[in-house]
Amino acid sequence: MRIADLLALFVFVDEAGDLGFNDGSSKTIVVAYAIVNSPERVRIDLNRLRKKIHQRHKMDISEFKFSSDSEFVRSKVLAEIVQQDLSIGYFVADKNAVKNGLRKDPTRLYNYVVVNYVITNMVQAYDLKEAHFIIDKSMPRRSMEQFNQYLSEKISWRQVRELGKEMPKVEVSHEDSRNDKCIQLADYCAGSAFNYFERRNKIHFSQIEPKVKFRNSWGNVNW
Repeated sequence: MRIADLLALFVFVDEAGDLGFNDGSSKTIVVAYAIVNSPERVRIDLNRLRKKIHQRHKMDISEFKFSSDSEFVRSKVLAEIVQQDLSIGYFVADKNAVKNGLRKDPTRLYNYVVVNYVITNMVQAYDLKEAHFIIDKSMPRRSMEQFNQYLSEKISWRQVRELGKEMPKVEVSHEDSRNDKCIQLADYCAGSAFNYFERRNKIHFSQIEPKVKFRNSWGNVNW
């Protein structure tokens, strides 16, 4: 089944980089989102991969995490991602292009970079009837509520007001990556791209680049 034919869309989102603007901050912010046909299939396959690595190579992996995994594990996970029925989207910001108003309001900056392009691309590419957005849990409860409201309002604006379509059923959840292999997959997508745009190391991003469907950026970003 093609993703475009799905009645329900599952989107897993994670980011890499930070929201700071001092000398020790990252130069870029990367938001990655994986649009997954069958989340349960991904979870089963990645769990099977984890067990295989443990049995064959005596490596005990509780969570796939790009920043801390070995190159061996990275290569296995990235190869598995390419085999899955999914599409990947990215928003990459060169921080030099971020306006002063957003620099001083990290919550507003986070909400905008995580939501705006994701929602715009989803509405334009798919006939949304039901959408599930699963975000890596990283913010306090009050911020979660503001984020969820902002996301719903953005979908309403893009799909209902701009396109004149019916408002889809929207569900937003914030989950601990340790408990969901699909968020771990999104972490790998974000980490691979961050390694490229922040450090100019494209080896990991190149592996999954054939799965990339959406690319948006601010500033001096060389795809």
